[in-house]
Amino acid sequence: SSVYDKKLFAEFKSVAGTYFLNGLSTCEIGQRLIHPFEAHGFLKSLSFDGKGGLRFKSSIIETPLTIAERRINFPLARGAMSSLGNPIFDALSSSERDTANLVVTLWPLPGNSAVEPMLIVACDNGSPYCINPETLQSIGKLEDRLPEIKGKKMQAHMRMDEARQRLILCSSSFDTDDKTAKGGAS
Repeated sequence: SSVYDKKLFAEFKSVAGTYFLNGLSTCEIGQRLIHPFEAHGFLKSLSFDGKGGLRFKSSIIETPLTIAERRINFPLARGAMSSLGNPIFDALSSSERDTANLVVTLWPLPGNSAVEPMLIVACDNGSPYCINPETLQSIGKLEDRLPEIKGKKMQAHMRMDEARQRLILCSSSFDTDDKTAKGGAS
């Protein structure tokens, strides 16, 4: 192989740190294809040592749904974009695929020792999962560590507010006790 810009390549080799990326794993469960948006999460880490070395690790994020579907080799939830291929199964199955296949964020940021570092991996319209950044193994749901979000359906998109050292999450809910929902004044 050829290096066309030796200075730029030397700079690239000096990079140190870990890059985490979450994405889709296979869209096939048994003999069924599911929509790519509903595939289980495939977490990857690329660790650069600052001397030109790279270590790659990957893992399928194990949610209860992932574990159950791998055990029986058949999809158990139809999701919003896919079906199970059988009207009876579709009617009886959950429409919420808990796949942890979206955004991944390291929390807290390095240097904050108040909380043990973990990766927060988002689901769409569910509870985010906590992942050990070293092993890439699931260590539970975020709601187990942050009781104020327990039972809330979180959106997939989150971000880190570096200035305030806060993880910004968004939930969506419908409150039937809201006065404006009952025709009251706002």
